[in-house]
Amino acid sequence: MHHLIGKKEVFAVELELTGNKWDNKTAIWLNDTRIGDWDDENLLAPFLRSLRTIALKYREFWLDELMGLDCHQIYLTIHPFYNDPDNFFSLSETEMDELTRFDKFLLTWGENFDSWGLSLTCRDEVYKFMWVHSPNGKEDSFEVRNDVKCFDVAFRQVQDVYQELLNIIPKEAWPMDSNG
Repeated sequence: MHHLIGKKEVFAVELELTGNKWDNKTAIWLNDTRIGDWDDENLLAPFLRSLRTIALKYREFWLDELMGLDCHQIYLTIHPFYNDPDNFFSLSETEMDELTRFDKFLLTWGENFDSWGLSLTCRDEVYKFMWVHSPNGKEDSFEVRNDVKCFDVAFRQVQDVYQELLNIIPKEAWPMDSNG
């Protein structure tokens, strides 16, 4: 069954639910842009877990050091090894521990988001969604690194979509974790 919850031009969730936890389709719409590779069938649980996290733990998606940064700077700050992921392993243990404060921004949306880097912050009841897309697996290319897209969404819009999802998706389909 196909669902589009919310407004594509602001924030929406698109789902095609098959009744089988393995072969659903999921995407997010931001500013009339579909994020997620719709043609890829995937597990529903990672997608739902990420949505629940941003809806219920929104206060955790901010660090004061992000204040005053533009979208591109925020994205590169919360993904400190976006340009060179292998460099993480050359850090000292203390440096690694310091950078784990950014782990809260790493959400696992599902396999159909593998070519997308989708993150967000939330401050003053505004979600700032940030994403890059690397359809050819060239996420380290100059073009991808410098093509961070951003879109601000009012807190209420995200919360309304989440509440509607709670009514549409059966409770047993939601993953069990510390959020209930």
